[in-house]
Amino acid sequence: MANVEDSLQGSFLSDKPPIYASPFQRRLTIRSKPYYIIHDLESTREDRKYTLECQLEYAFQRRFSAIVLECVDLGVEAIRWIRMGNFLHKSGVLFGLGALTTAAFLPSPYHIYFSCASGVCSLISVGLYNLSWNGDPCCKYQVDYQAMVLSKIPSKEFTKKNKMVVLVRRNDIYRRRLHNSVALLVLGVLGFQFYRLFSEQIPLLNHFNVPKVF
Repeated sequence: MANVEDSLQGSFLSDKPPIYASPFQRRLTIRSKPYYIIHDLESTREDRKYTLECQLEYAFQRRFSAIVLECVDLGVEAIRWIRMGNFLHKSGVLFGLGALTTAAFLPSPYHIYFSCASGVCSLISVGLYNLSWNGDPCCKYQVDYQAMVLSKIPSKEFTKKNKMVVLVRRNDIYRRRLHNSVALLVLGVLGFQFYRLFSEQIPLLNHFNVPKVF
């Protein structure tokens, strides 16, 4: 998501919503859980997209347990960004498990080719997740496709009756530990395979009287 912290002028540190927020926009408390509704704005406003992104960034920084987006455009953008993070996480784990499996069960030398290819894909996916996506506050949220949160909020709180996007805050520490652990195992297995491959090449070089480079 766009970084708009500088434009909020310290509003993240305050309990009050930004000064440009809709008069209907406020924090809701249902069963002691904070909810935040971002109402859509008039399409004629020039700063509509920027204002909605600021409000979403504010909700992320305030760590609300659920965020309801009435704006379809902003909701679709948030869904795409969340799906990208989920794709990187699943790719890192699945490619990593594939690399570990092929290294353990495939015969030589085929296991080197398959495990290296899968291992590199796993390391790239985990690296991209940790470098470009892990620091984004959006990674703490997932899409509530069943819309169970909407059933707990009175209908009078919404200004529109169209389809809305609900983001629910999740604890992602376990999945970060999972793909990081898999990546470390893959890195160790690949390093061991390259070490064995290199050590097997030394006697072959000596047999043909090839001078050692290292």
